[in-house]
Amino acid sequence: MKKHKILLLDKIAEKGLDQFKEFSIVDDGCILQHDEIKLKIAQYDGIIFKSGNRINNEILNNGINLKFLARAGSGVDNIDLNTLDKLGIRLFTSAEGNARCVAEYVLGTMILMSHRLFESHLGAKMNNFQRHIWQGRNINDLNVGIIGYGGIGQEVTRLISPLCKSVLVFTNKPVSSTEANHNVRFYHDIKQVVSHSNVITIHTSLNPTTEYLFNESLFNLMPKGSILINTARGKIIDDRALLQAFNNGTIVGAVLDSLYPDPHYNIDPVLNTYNHFLIHHPNVFYTPHIAAGTRDALEKVSIDLAHKIKYFLNET
Repeated sequence: MKKHKILLLDKIAEKGLDQFKEFSIVDDGCILQHDEIKLKIAQYDGIIFKSGNRINNEILNNGINLKFLARAGSGVDNIDLNTLDKLGIRLFTSAEGNARCVAEYVLGTMILMSHRLFESHLGAKMNNFQRHIWQGRNINDLNVGIIGYGGIGQEVTRLISPLCKSVLVFTNKPVSSTEANHNVRFYHDIKQVVSHSNVITIHTSLNPTTEYLFNESLFNLMPKGSILINTARGKIIDDRALLQAFNNGTIVGAVLDSLYPDPHYNIDPVLNTYNHFLIHHPNVFYTPHIAAGTRDALEKVSIDLAHKIKYFLNET
């Protein structure tokens, strides 16, 4: 039986890759540029990729044999979904594999910022040991707002709700009455959530309705001294509005796992010329899109995708 050919555009965990190789031929294309992908894609049945590669209409239209895309993760803002739908190419994602990983990142950074561990650490490096100025907050006294209630938003809610004073969830989707409890409440109006939360954590997808969702008017509704956590996409936040929120004391700390534009993650630091003004801001704790990137999560994502693709190919 002829094996299907798959083009790998981003590294995935070895265990998952080995499972892909059991039923397909996987070619390593991690160093390919966009024009090179366009030239080669016609010979492949599928693509494995992450957020760093943009699968646009040129690649999809050139992929005359493409049957599927395997997105190692959950975000799909780097895919031309209209062209994908027109061509009848199946899209597989794996949000299930990294939801717990992101939830733990949110909990960890929420404690980091609310206890002012990050600030006191930076202060100590500058020989400032005045511990009385680093008084933080207990998270069981904080109201936490969760923006988005997909797989990751749900896992964040499950993990932090027993630890916080209350959890306020913004979602456009209907929610069953069993999902709410004494300290978890759901809202269809984002203004209700941000105006009553000490911590906001963003878990919505990037689309035309969420682009620059967090702008000056939304920040102005937030209580003074709030903490912002974004593990979704950088373009959901208006950077200049965030800077203004720092300056007027609305936001005292921001955890940013994504910026717009994001850097190239695989370039040697010596050669990487990327620079973003928020990385160097004293109120920002920045990480290069690693919230979903623990070894365990990446392994689960790759294995989950391999199972889905194997089943799909067996059925076609």
